[in-house]
Amino acid sequence: MEALRRIDTHGLAGGGTPDLVPERGRVRSYLDADPALRALYTRIRTEVYPIVSSNYDLTRRCNLRCEGCLFFSGSDYEDHPEESSVRRYDSLFRAEARRGVNFPYFVGAEPSLAQDRLRAAARHFRRGVVFTNGTIRIHPEIPFAIHVSLWGGEARTRSLRGGRLLHKPLRNYQGDRRATFIYTINHRNIGDIAEAVSLCDAHGTRISFNHFSATTRYLRNLETGTPNDRRFFRISNADDNLRLTGDDLKRAHDIVERMMEDHPETVIYSRRFNDWISRPEGLYRLDPASGWALDCETRNAPYHRHYHTDLTADGGKCCAPNLDCADCRAYAMAYATFRRRLRRFLGSKEAFAGWLEAVDTWCRLFLVGWDR
Repeated sequence: MEALRRIDTHGLAGGGTPDLVPERGRVRSYLDADPALRALYTRIRTEVYPIVSSNYDLTRRCNLRCEGCLFFSGSDYEDHPEESSVRRYDSLFRAEARRGVNFPYFVGAEPSLAQDRLRAAARHFRRGVVFTNGTIRIHPEIPFAIHVSLWGGEARTRSLRGGRLLHKPLRNYQGDRRATFIYTINHRNIGDIAEAVSLCDAHGTRISFNHFSATTRYLRNLETGTPNDRRFFRISNADDNLRLTGDDLKRAHDIVERMMEDHPETVIYSRRFNDWISRPEGLYRLDPASGWALDCETRNAPYHRHYHTDLTADGGKCCAPNLDCADCRAYAMAYATFRRRLRRFLGSKEAFAGWLEAVDTWCRLFLVGWDR
């Protein structure tokens, strides 16, 4: 607990002091007027916070070739060899738990290819999330939430990810209470959203949404006319690529909202968050010199670190050092930032309730068993 007191915390609390101290009276009036709102707020404060997060790359290996892949588009992959000792991973996780981390993010390349490292993590953390492509099922004994990436219907998946793999992940995680499928919306696959939701509905699995966020290398390839290769830049060019336009964002926003209405048990998403992340002007204020986000919670949180596959901590800009901040709408980072912007939603009880609904959606996505 002493470590936690030294770390600024994610979400409703910061440095051990409630984030809403200046507006405590206004929040109390909203809660007093609505018992259901008070119950949700109280549950979140008592069961969720403080969240202290960090990222851990578990392996450089992957069995897919996804267009514009975050991991394989920069120095994360090129400059850091893979540590193979589970004992060293166990030591890292033990040290991180002592540092105060209580919510790890396990990322790529593909964590399901390194399940011995996930087992090591489970000895030190009771909560966390694994980001996976779903082609290899993560063993039931691993307790973390599992977010399975989904990129379109059958033909679109084959084109964007380099393989026929749409149905195997759905079979692997059918009925698994840890899993949520995360549909990454991009310029080419907006028309497949309804099909993906229907597939998840038919398999009894949940679905939520991410927005394609370009890496600096992907953008540079588009700008310079770099020829396509056979790996992670196979089909994109300056005139036809995965970047979302303003019209794309509006269209996707409306389709997602309709899916939420038509499939309320299957689609796990927040209307308030959908409105916010679909703004064409972007999410963050940028430093004019570096281009880095000045108000991204994940980048600026003093405790949040990104560990590479050689177990060294990144000294760069954030947990996703290959992403271009101006283009970033990645949902994990965006939800973290949204949670810290409570003061922007205190103008009315309705705005506050919308903010709380988005935080509750984060809980449903990232905390196993929250809905129960």
